[in-house]
Amino acid sequence: MSEPMKQNGTEGATPNRAGGWRSGTGKPGRKLIFYSDVSGSINHTAANQDRFQSSRPGHTCQTPMNFSWRLFTKKHEDSAGDWRWLPRYISIFKATVKDDMQKAKTAMKTMGPAKVEVPSPKDFLKKHSKEKTLPPKKKFDRNMPKKPAVPLRTDHPVMGIQSGKNFINTNAADVIMGVAKKPKPIYVDKRTGDKHDVEPSGLVPKYINKKDYGVTPEYICRRNEELKKAQEEYDRYIQENLKKAAMKRLSDEEREAVLQGLKKNWEEVHKEFQSLSVFIDSIPKKIRKQRLEEEMKQLEHDIGVIEKHKIIYIANK
Repeated sequence: MSEPMKQNGTEGATPNRAGGWRSGTGKPGRKLIFYSDVSGSINHTAANQDRFQSSRPGHTCQTPMNFSWRLFTKKHEDSAGDWRWLPRYISIFKATVKDDMQKAKTAMKTMGPAKVEVPSPKDFLKKHSKEKTLPPKKKFDRNMPKKPAVPLRTDHPVMGIQSGKNFINTNAADVIMGVAKKPKPIYVDKRTGDKHDVEPSGLVPKYINKKDYGVTPEYICRRNEELKKAQEEYDRYIQENLKKAAMKRLSDEEREAVLQGLKKNWEEVHKEFQSLSVFIDSIPKKIRKQRLEEEMKQLEHDIGVIEKHKIIYIANK
């Protein structure tokens, strides 16, 4: 078997029991526990674990080109002693990321309407439906008016017609009698001679020559009238309230009766005050004395005001 191995470029490879070749990369501390059979499929067992171990670090074993091989890196031994693949890692955020991506893609779809009505099955494409329809056929009438006939070759145009108008004199008269054309007003604002129109520049007093220049607009006049009416109504309301609350003059008889009543009240309070005990040793006695003094003081003030003023006005409530 050494010759075929050298011919196929599989020098350093070892045949297995099934007639295939084992292949793998030898690294320190790593066990290669797989082998290939004749059909090209890869088998691995726990019994072959100690048999397939590379003796030289960094040594690579190759298989023939028609054999398929596979490197098992993620495996574990179950309770039965068989080597099995570990389950594939799946992130818990896979569904969230997928939904976010779908939403982002949908948000960028701005072409066309958001929702399109589903076409009805009855509106299917029919034959000749896209063809252009011709206008309705008109009935031919032989008595319709025709276009004028084309002149014949033998027909000659009318020649020799002359006008008696003297265009030279007419043009000269129009120039002499016409008004001279006024030059367009311009202004120059630079020493280089740049010319500009005067009218749109704002140098010509154009707005003050308008008919309604300086005239108060109608809406302002209307607003002033409304304000004037509102002010008049308010003044009228105030005058009515003042009339209702007008001051009433007190007559002499009423003034005298009020004055006598105040004096009588003062005498009664003064008499009660004189009847107080000489020795005041309790709080109720002190309070009573203070109240009588305040009443006498208020009555004396009112009597003095009425005697001082001869004319008294009373406000209506």
